[in-house]
Amino acid sequence: MKAEILDNLGVLTLKSGGDTLQAMKNFELAQTLALSENDSLRYAKILGNQAAVFEGMKDYRKALSLLDKDLEISRSLGNKRNTIFALMMRIRLNIARQEITDVRQMIREAESLLLGSDDKKTILELEVHKLNLAIQNQDAVRELNARRRIERLQDSLRFLDGDPVLSQLKFMADKQKYADKLSLAQAVIKNKQAERRLWLILSLLVLVLFFFIYNAVRYRARKRIRDYEYQLLNLKYTKAELDRELVSSKSQVEEYVAYLKRNNEQINVLSAMLQERGNVVEKDRDELKLLLQSHLITEEKWQEFKLLIVKEFPNLLQEIQSKFSDITESNLRVIVLMKLGLNNKEVANVLGVTPDAIKKSMQRLKKKLGDQAGVLMEYISDKELV
Repeated sequence: MKAEILDNLGVLTLKSGGDTLQAMKNFELAQTLALSENDSLRYAKILGNQAAVFEGMKDYRKALSLLDKDLEISRSLGNKRNTIFALMMRIRLNIARQEITDVRQMIREAESLLLGSDDKKTILELEVHKLNLAIQNQDAVRELNARRRIERLQDSLRFLDGDPVLSQLKFMADKQKYADKLSLAQAVIKNKQAERRLWLILSLLVLVLFFFIYNAVRYRARKRIRDYEYQLLNLKYTKAELDRELVSSKSQVEEYVAYLKRNNEQINVLSAMLQERGNVVEKDRDELKLLLQSHLITEEKWQEFKLLIVKEFPNLLQEIQSKFSDITESNLRVIVLMKLGLNNKEVANVLGVTPDAIKKSMQRLKKKLGDQAGVLMEYISDKELV
């Protein structure tokens, strides 16, 4: 991916008229990465792009050398698109150098690769090369045929791109249509002005009537917003405190459990706020949801917690998995949290699921374990670890 990005960056640098040396540096870095990853197709594309740089520098010999390598790789990979790209550049360079010995053979190869293709721009470019070749060979018949085919292709491309005259007429028609709509709207506005004046007087009377009510409601709304913002700020501060405690508690599992307990309290508060603020603006709900998500045990946090458990209790996870070989990673997560003293609701909270989901998960596990289910529950109930 990095090789592809560097390759495209080099191409864009050239197209935007940027520094050729910088473009070549990007190509060389991309080339090294492509070779290290054995990405032959990307390597071939980079060779073609480098050839374009040398073509611009009039160093045709170097450009042709790179194109030969590009063609060899592209043909061996059977990549038509890249082979056509390299062939078109090779044909262009040969004609520019008036070395036309192999040009007709390359044109036939390009035509066979383009057979059945609807890439009219590439086909047009090939016809232009055929025209230039015919002019150099002073072949009037082939020159005439090439010019006819070029004209047909240009007409076809103009049709596909849209007729500027028709586009202009459509624009004028749309403009007139919107002008008519505007005139109609202005007429309606004039007819409604008298009604608006009457409604304005009534509105002023209603505004005076409800002015004090509005101020009272606004005051209460502002107070609710301030209370909410203070509560949210307090929750964020508590979250930062919990994170600092978590960093300092990575030396003991017991302190991590205490962190999880306090974390549960914050999750309960945030869940209650989300339910209470069911009709608030989406921005507030999103902020609450993000804060709630930050309290959950993510995969990254779980892996850190496992490292802490292994550090303090080297045999615990291995013991659980050896006693109950059928458990999954998800089951292991629930069993460890329960053994550390968290109840169903607390486990559900920190994992971001419902208590019913935890119950059903444990029921399925008991059913899968069969006779060992009782042993598992006794093992979980034994809080010796805590």
